[in-house]
Amino acid sequence: MNKKEILLTVLSVSVLSACASRNHEPPTRAERLSSIKAQYETVAEERKGAATVAYGWTRFTASGKTEMPAKHLRIIHPSHSTQVVALKTLGLLLGGSYQGSDKKDLKGDSLPNVPNRSLSAAYRPVRDYVLGKYGGEDGAAYFPLYVGGRHWFLVYEKFADGRGGKYELVSEIEFVKPNEIYGTFNYVCKQGGVAKTLNEWEADNYRLAHETAARYAKQCADALLADTVKMRQLHHSFERE
Repeated sequence: MNKKEILLTVLSVSVLSACASRNHEPPTRAERLSSIKAQYETVAEERKGAATVAYGWTRFTASGKTEMPAKHLRIIHPSHSTQVVALKTLGLLLGGSYQGSDKKDLKGDSLPNVPNRSLSAAYRPVRDYVLGKYGGEDGAAYFPLYVGGRHWFLVYEKFADGRGGKYELVSEIEFVKPNEIYGTFNYVCKQGGVAKTLNEWEADNYRLAHETAARYAKQCADALLADTVKMRQLHHSFERE
């Protein structure tokens, strides 16, 4: 290798090293804020002083399509499990492998005419706490705390079809706050346990489903505010750089 070739090699390595270095630089504050905002469809937010609290639907991207499974009520029937088992059995016969899945992981049928109105019940207590504690501080705005709806669905209790069978209402909510210094505070709360027949859930425009979901959401907020370990982590997320 002559001197010219050596010089070109050294320059190439230097350029590649510089590019690699830039690629590994931590994201800027604006980039982090943009990234966390992109994960939600915000319904409402409030700001007081340096603190902001918002709530909305957590986005899930499957096959390039954005989905928000908590925005409307979903119903998982026994037939949905039957379809999955049939497809997996076919795959097994064709030489694939069988992997079981929980019925609660199924997508089910979405009911666009039954919107989820429960998130505000989880948002209000946390909003009041955060704005009351950090809203009076000066300086740059903190990263927002998000209350995000992840899942809201009815799932059959036993593998027996028919409207006489009971369905459990399940709700999942997350509380997310990017840290001012590093990392992200995250608290996921999943509630369930109330089971009724479809006729009972559907009565009066799903009134019982809305009331139960609101109670679940309030329980999630109360559980977070009463959890000393998680609250300590939440306080750390408000530490300044």
